[in-house]
Amino acid sequence: MPAMRNITRLLIEKNPWDYCDIGVPYPTGFHPRSVSDILQWQNYVRRQNREKLFCFAGGTRWKIKNDFRGILLSHCQSESGSCQVIDCAGSRCAGGKGNTAVLKAFLGSDFCLQPRGDSYTRRSVFDCMVAGSIPVFFWKRTAYDQYEWFLPSEPESFSVYIDHEKVKMGTSTQGMLEKYSREEARRMREKDKTEHFPSCFSEVGDKGVEFGLRPFALECFSLGRRAGLDHPSESISQKPQAFESFNVSYIQNLGSCSYSVVISTSCSSTSYTRDQISIAFGDAYGNQIYVPRLDDPSTRTFEQCSSDTFEIYGPCAYQICYVYLYRSGPDGWKPESVKIYGYNSRAVTFYYDTFIPGDIWYGFNYCNTASSSHRQIALSDLKAKKEEKKMKKKIALETPETEKKMQKLKEPRLKEEDNDSELKKSRKKRKASELQLEEEERSETSSELVEPVNGKENKKRKKPKVEEEEEEEEDEGKSEDPNAISRFRISEAVREKLKSKGIESLFPIQAMTFDIVLDGTDLVGRARTGQGKTLAFVLPILESLTNGPAKTSRKTGYGRAPSVLVLLPTRELAKQVFDDFEVYGEVLGLTSCCLYGGAPYHSQEMKLKRGVDIVVGTPGRVKDHIERRNIDLGSLQFRILDEADEMLRMGFVDDVELILGKVEDASKVQTLLFSATLPDWVKGIAARFLKASKKTVDLVGNEKMKASTNVRHIVLPCSKSARSQLIPDIIRCYSSGGRTIIFTETKDSASELAGLLPGSRALHGDIQQAQREVTLNGFRSGKFLTLVATNVAARGLDINDVQLIIQCEPPRDVEAYIHRSGRTGRAGNTGVAVMLYDPKRSNISKIERESGVKFEHISAPQPVDIAKFAGVEAAKIITQVSDSVIPAFKSVAQELLETSGLSAEDLLAKALAKAAGYSEIKSRSLLTSMENHVTLLLEAGKPIYTLSFVFGVLKRFLPEEKVQSVQGMTLTADGMGAVFDVAEEDVETFLAGAENAANVSLEVLKKELPRLQERDQSRGRSGGGRGGFGDRNGGGGRYSGGGGRFSGGKGGRGGFSDRRFSNGSSGGRGRYNSKKW
Repeated sequence: MPAMRNITRLLIEKNPWDYCDIGVPYPTGFHPRSVSDILQWQNYVRRQNREKLFCFAGGTRWKIKNDFRGILLSHCQSESGSCQVIDCAGSRCAGGKGNTAVLKAFLGSDFCLQPRGDSYTRRSVFDCMVAGSIPVFFWKRTAYDQYEWFLPSEPESFSVYIDHEKVKMGTSTQGMLEKYSREEARRMREKDKTEHFPSCFSEVGDKGVEFGLRPFALECFSLGRRAGLDHPSESISQKPQAFESFNVSYIQNLGSCSYSVVISTSCSSTSYTRDQISIAFGDAYGNQIYVPRLDDPSTRTFEQCSSDTFEIYGPCAYQICYVYLYRSGPDGWKPESVKIYGYNSRAVTFYYDTFIPGDIWYGFNYCNTASSSHRQIALSDLKAKKEEKKMKKKIALETPETEKKMQKLKEPRLKEEDNDSELKKSRKKRKASELQLEEEERSETSSELVEPVNGKENKKRKKPKVEEEEEEEEDEGKSEDPNAISRFRISEAVREKLKSKGIESLFPIQAMTFDIVLDGTDLVGRARTGQGKTLAFVLPILESLTNGPAKTSRKTGYGRAPSVLVLLPTRELAKQVFDDFEVYGEVLGLTSCCLYGGAPYHSQEMKLKRGVDIVVGTPGRVKDHIERRNIDLGSLQFRILDEADEMLRMGFVDDVELILGKVEDASKVQTLLFSATLPDWVKGIAARFLKASKKTVDLVGNEKMKASTNVRHIVLPCSKSARSQLIPDIIRCYSSGGRTIIFTETKDSASELAGLLPGSRALHGDIQQAQREVTLNGFRSGKFLTLVATNVAARGLDINDVQLIIQCEPPRDVEAYIHRSGRTGRAGNTGVAVMLYDPKRSNISKIERESGVKFEHISAPQPVDIAKFAGVEAAKIITQVSDSVIPAFKSVAQELLETSGLSAEDLLAKALAKAAGYSEIKSRSLLTSMENHVTLLLEAGKPIYTLSFVFGVLKRFLPEEKVQSVQGMTLTADGMGAVFDVAEEDVETFLAGAENAANVSLEVLKKELPRLQERDQSRGRSGGGRGGFGDRNGGGGRYSGGGGRFSGGKGGRGGFSDRRFSNGSSGGRGRYNSKKW
């Protein structure tokens, strides 16, 4: 029968062993010996008269309160007439019958319960479907994602979903499943048989199955290949035969080779000892070859938040298809990831996201895929492998003939027209590359500046003469993205990893530097924050180490010295860059380590001792390891300084220069320097340690606008005492539900503010490194949305979806503002940066001028506006209330409407206010944001130069105690008035008094403030204060201080000659003296 119509037969016939290719227990429990056995099996699988409604095969930890699997076991046991329960403890089910018992349960039930967890059969959804039972999930999408490697898309078409919360609340599982008719279950089974199983072959074409597709498809493809199904249209006509196998003893006699197992331990892991881990290799036919347990068999446990590398020895097999890790310890140990690589195989990393008890802990397959088959070659394919090696040596020539031969070697079934298309594109890229190289050689200087290509200028350039056929192809591709990753020399594995992260094209800084770095030229790179400087050096370095100029010089093997050294100013930045090297380096078989303070030396020393390709670290810790002789820079090929200007600011000058100077032969090392700004020290480093032929890529240049252009910059007056009340309202108005970072100047302020804001966490230098990493991971994953930080988080951290930045006060320098506000609006997104400032002390004009931004001056969100926002949310909640409750409350509502004397609209407004948590609306000052305060504007009909004058005017018509209660008095920018805050209950007193004063105007500000003067902007260089109506005896008094516009120099403000306002050293000389005023 055609395999496409009889996929069940194929699954049974060609998979008779207990373990499938991806290392997951396969409880088929059936070994067919004849065609009649297979037909009998099929009839059994397809039969409709199943005895049980549902079954559950799983274990539980009864000590865990409210364990969901225990609830399901209880449900199943209480409904024994409809449910078959198999209690599995670890890997043993039904008294040791294991797979057979589970299989019979699936065959005899319409539905099989599949909760997430660590039960033995959590890995058996695929078998449930083969047996004709319908999987039942309890976590929507989450459960499906857990089994993603087994299942086709559209889980609703082959499974049933029951909300686990309903089950916990007492909903009967039997009652929910009885709603599904036998006919519906039959339709699901038919869909599996006729669509899901056969559809996995539809993804297999001439090129085979690409690496990274669902292993559901890979598994079917693997079975199809054993049945001789290289093409979907072929069929099975022969009788079942015993499957082939390698001679296990022959493989073992090939000798032993070294393999490395890298285990990264989760920070939340419980203890687990090294002697409880062993490993086995398997060939393409299911044979397993055991090797000894991992080294260091002792009671010493794995360290939390660390990685350990183990050297083991196994057979030098040419086709090791899958690897199993076995464990004999408890279930509690939770690794973060495991990487295995070694002889004739590439590194494979996989992550651990669920508990799986039993002997087999982990397994993976990397045979039978087009992208990996050239790395795992069977014994019979040695000749082809040798030919491929020869061709690789000639690949640098990049001739069409070579490319064509390589295509034939790697993809023998590739259609001829596909070859021709690929060759045409290759010729076009090669010619363009040659023309570009010629231009560079003609214009190259000792230090070349690479500038972005202007579109208009590019159009004016003379087109090279090419064949008509290639011109047509060029016209067709004009609309293509010039920065698409397919246009760069990026290996297929890295390209697929980039696409999996949603990266289809490179940012300008990445595109402009890629070829420069890959070709071995020193580089100075400069771009605005958030524009992808990290990948600008990560990608070309990885390609150079594996497929480029640095490949031949790279050391390999145990204890190898690093080829790459990356220096960064902070631990967080080092971790971030290290993560990028890990993510993209793992697919190329490269290992990295991260060195920073606050982490134990021992674990870092062990990693360096075992050998790594890339070292990422902070200058202080890297210097320590160099002095301890843990790092050998003799094989270094790349050294990178990222955020070099920040290293200068943080005082790493000596450490950086010492590290760079440790390289003995700098001519063999490629140096890359990346920085947002280029101060003199950074320029000096570039001149001393970069080659004369270095190139500079500058995407900032002399532009005045250095802050992010994708950010809306807002300034808002606020007193220190009102911050904790105001910030939650700012978040509600401007965060759009996204992440918020709040910057403070001191560690204490960060901790204090985080304690006052619900759902926020603090991040600063006094927090232990492990906790800082937990905090950052929680912020990134969305466990909380507000982070209160000092400058430790201001530089370089790339956290997605940060919508709002709040700075509690203006920073000390403009550069700090640029980088703080640059935490939002990254990678082309938009964001909002709000800066709070004290009107009495502010340098926002300086920041605005030097950063090139134009600040929006707004007032604090008023409680009335916040209440309206809350009212809209409350209205949404009310409209969601079921209509079934109306009769119960209608009579009370009618009575209230009749007796209250209020209209229906007023009563509804009160109900909304109560639902939103409002019983009254408090006023808020526009000036200091203090609650129950109001901002007043005073004008005297002439210019006002000092606050003393304003206080004098107020004392003419108000009692002394009222004048003393004034808060935050500040002059307006036009010099014609002053604003200040008064308590809400004092407003009428102030307004009434002003009516009796000549030439004085006093009004309440309700919507916005006028522009205000900035005191610090006019401060003298050595102290001193603003001049008043002073004579030379005026000192810095109660209402004076700071130097400036009308007085300057040493000493206090020049005040009134009236001694009531002078009690300090003599005031500085003012621009205006007492004769004029």
